Amino acid sequence: MCLLLAGCAPAVPQPSQPGATQLATALTSSIAASDRDAFLARFAPDAPTQRLGTVWYDNLVQFQAVRLSANSDGTLAVTSAVPGDASPLTQTVAVDVTSGTIAGIEPRRDTPDWALAPIAVTSTPAGSLIAGATVAKARLTAFTDAMARATRRLAATDLGPLDASWNGQLVLVIPDDAVGYTRAGGNPDANEAVTICGAGATRVVVNPAALDYPDAEVGPLVLHEAVHAVTNACAPSYPSWVVEGLAESVASAAYPSVAKDDDQAARNYRAAHGMPEGLPDAAEFAADPDSQRTFYALARVAVNAAIARLGEGAAVRMLVSLEAADEARVTTWYLDAMRALK
Repeated sequence: MCLLLAGCAPAVPQPSQPGATQLATALTSSIAASDRDAFLARFAPDAPTQRLGTVWYDNLVQFQAVRLSANSDGTLAVTSAVPGDASPLTQTVAVDVTSGTIAGIEPRRDTPDWALAPIAVTSTPAGSLIAGATVAKARLTAFTDAMARATRRLAATDLGPLDASWNGQLVLVIPDDAVGYTRAGGNPDANEAVTICGAGATRVVVNPAALDYPDAEVGPLVLHEAVHAVTNACAPSYPSWVVEGLAESVASAAYPSVAKDDDQAARNYRAAHGMPEGLPDAAEFAADPDSQRTFYALARVAVNAAIARLGEGAAVRMLVSLEAADEARVTTWYLDAMRALK
C-alpha cells in the first residue's frame, strides 16, 4: 500500500520571526558540532523540557545532514537523512518557543516519532531501519535480514524504467505502537505496512503488530512494500492493479507461500463470483483487509499473465504506459489465466 503525504512537507517558506530563526540555526549548529550542552541550552531549564531536549538530541545525532529552519507559523522544519534515503526528508514539528528557547511540543497528527520518544537507527549495507526504542532488538534482526533479501531480489528483477532512480537501498520504519503507526500514515486495523512518499524521501513504515509475525511472513511483507518504495509508486500514472500486482508478482516469485496463497484467493474468488468481466478494480475490493488481499491476488494474476507473454522487463514497460489496445490484450491474457487456475 502506498501513500503520498504531501502534508508532511513544510509550507512554502515565509518570513519567520528572527528569534525562531536564530533558535533553528543554533540547534543545527549544535547537532553538527555534537555539542549536547549547547543543544540543551536551547530548551527551557525545567526537568520535563530538558528530558524532551535530550530525546531530540539523542535521536537527531543518529541522522545525517540535520538542518532545522523556522516556518512562519511557529513550527520547525527539520530536514535529515539516513543511509538508504535517496534524498533528505523534511518533517514539521510544532513547538512552543518562549524567550528564544523551546518550552514544549504540540503533538499533531504528523509529528514524527523521533520528536516524542527515543528511537534507534540501525544502518546496514541494505539501508536503514528506524525503530522505536522499545522494539525488541531480537525482532529487528528479522527485518534487517528481510531488507537484505529484498534488495538482492530487486537488484535481480527487471522493473523496466521504474527503478531507474533507485540507489540500491531501503529505509524501514517501525514505530513503537499503533499510535505512532497512525501518525506515520498507516492504519493499524487495515494494513500491515505502508510506503510513504513525499517530503523528500520514500520509506516503508511497518505496522508494529507485524513484530509478532513469524520470520517466514516478514520477508514477503518487506519485499512487497520494497517494490512500492523502489518504483516510487505513491502517485503512479498507471492503474492500481499494476501497482499491487507487480509487488505481489515479485514477492510470489521469491516466496512460494505467497504464490500459493494468492492462487487460492483467486480460485476462491472465481468460485464465489464466477469469471471476472475485466481487469481488477481496486474500488470493488476496498471494504476490508480480506477483500484487499483478494484484489492483490487477482492483480498478480493479471501482471503475471503479461509477464508470461512478454517477459518481465517488456511487460513492465507496457503496463506502466498502458494504451487501449494493450489493455484489451492484457484483459484477454488475464481472463485466460483465471480460467486456467487449478
